[in-house]
Amino acid sequence: DNWDKLFCEGLHTDVCIVTEDGGMTAAHSFVLAASSPVFLRLLQEQQPSGKHHRRSIHILGVPYDAARVFTRFVYSSRYEEKEMEKYVLHLLALSHSYSIPLLKKKCTEALERGLLTTENVVDVLQLARLCDASRLNLLCLRLIVASFKTVVKSEGWRVMRESDQTLEQELVGHVIEADARKQEKLRKSEEDKVYKQLHDAMEALVHICRDGCRTIGPHERPPDGINRQNSFSSSSSSSSSCGFPACKGLESLVRHFAGCRTKVSGGCLHCKRMWELLELHSRMCGDAERCKVPLCRHFKDRIGQQTKKEESRWNLLVAKVKAAKGASTA
Repeated sequence: DNWDKLFCEGLHTDVCIVTEDGGMTAAHSFVLAASSPVFLRLLQEQQPSGKHHRRSIHILGVPYDAARVFTRFVYSSRYEEKEMEKYVLHLLALSHSYSIPLLKKKCTEALERGLLTTENVVDVLQLARLCDASRLNLLCLRLIVASFKTVVKSEGWRVMRESDQTLEQELVGHVIEADARKQEKLRKSEEDKVYKQLHDAMEALVHICRDGCRTIGPHERPPDGINRQNSFSSSSSSSSSCGFPACKGLESLVRHFAGCRTKVSGGCLHCKRMWELLELHSRMCGDAERCKVPLCRHFKDRIGQQTKKEESRWNLLVAKVKAAKGASTA
């Protein structure tokens, strides 16, 4: 690369970049001025007074080697990985101070690839904010939230806690908010799982009452010797496998409901659960006249007779179960 060669050979340079440790890097004013508006302004402030006058730019707060890596990048956008690893924070600060956006991007990418750790994340966060590095700021916040217990043990956190309690409170707030979002997500996930199970139960109920499954089916088709007074009975059309995941569990509940003597009125919790499933089905059923599910018409007639609070609760439940159905078929 010719620009990299121009920098390395240092021929016909007219500017000297000086660091506070005494290091000096020769450079060309036209390259610096074309690469950075900050360099352009500094050079314009130092108009050469003679033919052999060499202007100088002082870079403070960074070692000579970091300044040289920075200057090389200004010329050719090149750097060595080991140099980036060693001077990434210096280079980030310089990229902001001298308006070199590409270098800021490279520093952010290098930190994202592995240079950002729980030990340095607090320091990097503070530098990212000083340098208006929004993506890096976000990466730091994510790491702090994800590894908070480790980060609070770092030296960077200890120093920050002593010098900037406002930042500490902000970061703790981020952790609390993230934990609250996580808990809400888990709660929502469990809630969705329940509604999905109810949706599966509704499908299995219709399947059992309409088609029959394994050893249970509609009362119109009982085998010989089975009591026809039960709403549900054993079916001769058993199947070794069933495409309805809730069918097996619902089968046991149906059998209990058909034979229980305690019933809902006597306080049987299993019967109460079955009663509620039947009412939920009725509220979701679009053809109660021809529906094979027991009590479907009965519960349809009851709609509107309950209190507003109960009706609102049922309407919300129906909407949630239907939404779970839509999500499962999406």
